[in-house]
Amino acid sequence: MSQLATFPHELLTKIMSHLNNGDILNCVYINRNWNYVACAYFLYRNLRLANTRTLNACLDMMDQTALKRNSPGQQSEYSGRNYGAYVKCVDLSYDGSNMVLDEYKLTRLATHCHNLEILNIRNSHDLRDKWVAEILKRCPHLIHINLSGCGFLTSRCLESTNAVKIRQNLQVLNTIFCYRFWPTSVHMTFPSLTDLKLQVMDMSGFTVVRQLVAACSNSLQSLAIIWRYRLSIESVFASASINQILQNVPKLKRLALDCQTGESLEVYQFPTTLVELQLYCLCAKVTVTAVENLRNLKRLFLNYTFISQSTIQQVLDANGRTLEALGYNEGSGRPLTKALLAPCVNLRSLQTTLAPGPSLINVIADLYRQRLEHLSNKWEGHTYIPSAFKPIEGLWELLTSSPWPRIRSFDIVNAVVTKDILYKLPEAFPNVEYLGFIVSLEQDLSPDEWISYFSLFPNLKGIGLRQDLRIPYHVSEFWNGRYLKKFQSAYQDWSMNEQYSTENICPIRNPFDTWPQTMILHTMSRDSPSSTTIQPLQ
Repeated sequence: MSQLATFPHELLTKIMSHLNNGDILNCVYINRNWNYVACAYFLYRNLRLANTRTLNACLDMMDQTALKRNSPGQQSEYSGRNYGAYVKCVDLSYDGSNMVLDEYKLTRLATHCHNLEILNIRNSHDLRDKWVAEILKRCPHLIHINLSGCGFLTSRCLESTNAVKIRQNLQVLNTIFCYRFWPTSVHMTFPSLTDLKLQVMDMSGFTVVRQLVAACSNSLQSLAIIWRYRLSIESVFASASINQILQNVPKLKRLALDCQTGESLEVYQFPTTLVELQLYCLCAKVTVTAVENLRNLKRLFLNYTFISQSTIQQVLDANGRTLEALGYNEGSGRPLTKALLAPCVNLRSLQTTLAPGPSLINVIADLYRQRLEHLSNKWEGHTYIPSAFKPIEGLWELLTSSPWPRIRSFDIVNAVVTKDILYKLPEAFPNVEYLGFIVSLEQDLSPDEWISYFSLFPNLKGIGLRQDLRIPYHVSEFWNGRYLKKFQSAYQDWSMNEQYSTENICPIRNPFDTWPQTMILHTMSRDSPSSTTIQPLQ
């Protein structure tokens, strides 16, 4: 036991990295050394506060432990441990649950978590510039800020003199769907940015993008731009600005462009350093030529670009040996074929429209059953409007006909899982970690039956379970219980993580989507219990 007390932190973190949260929680009670490592590196390092009740519980715990530190002689059930100092990442993103933010709560949280490095607050229309400025004032070590979907924020939240150090050191900044975040010109610079995502609402916005990119041109590796405005008002097209921007990014590795104005994108040359390209726009002929000239791509996503399949064939032939992730959504009338996929001999992640009929699934199975790690479908319909949901018959029967031994995640939303298929999934996907599907049952399983079922997946980390809304049936308490909420929360975290800015092979994620994939695909109770309970540790 004395040897356990002196284990070095490096060794303990290595050991605990292989444990689940329940086992790590047990490590807290071994001795002070293990307690510190478990709390500082695992339990409190990343906080996802999913609703108001969880946020309030966390703040109350931190207030009480601070009170204990300031008055050590006072009787209290709380320890004096400064848990807030362990926190490196806080996620306060609105995901459909009941989350109400205000300046007082955010100021308290920032005061306790003064070592914060990563701040994620997505889709909060409560958020105001002054509140964010207060966080930056108290958390000088921030290097990653994601404010996507916070529609009322402006760049004034970053202009404070207290944020000078943060602006100099900031590495990731996401202001997608902060509609008026950037003014017509900026006087701030972010020289250390490696990842920038932003939205342009008028042509003056491209001036801002050029200024921001110019200031961080030597460090920028990932860039995502979405532009939307009325061409009847803005007579100057965006292509000239995009070309100017791309000429000034010598280290750019990842690029995503989304045009929602209806214009055709004209890019004369993409940076030769690119390893990932995502295009969500109609491509002109010069852009098609620029795509043809790319080499050594690892990740490619094409969404209604209307690039001909012969050109796509050339691109895949040229990049097939390096391509590891492919997203293809050019409409169900232009599906992937065996000829298109055959050059992609190292493909590990695939997202595409799984059109009706067995041909495409059979092609994917023949080529990649022993290799594919992530499979998801890009569907053109809606699963949250019962009248519009028309699932493909027989899709799951094909997918479960033989095992997919390396699949770590799948997300299939254009077919329903019946009770017969439900019990074939563990055998078909024995190593899956994140699973997403729509279940269609005439009679729901009991909570114990659901828990017993999911225990058949030994590596399960997250669940994106949805209901077939066409069949109104009484669901069990499992759907609002803590077990499912815990796995749903993990699924949403995984679905919304910064996949776009990592080197890991993972499902291609639309960087312009600020909502978890499960948000539009399953119902959530507003007053449901939180997925995480903050417990004071003695």
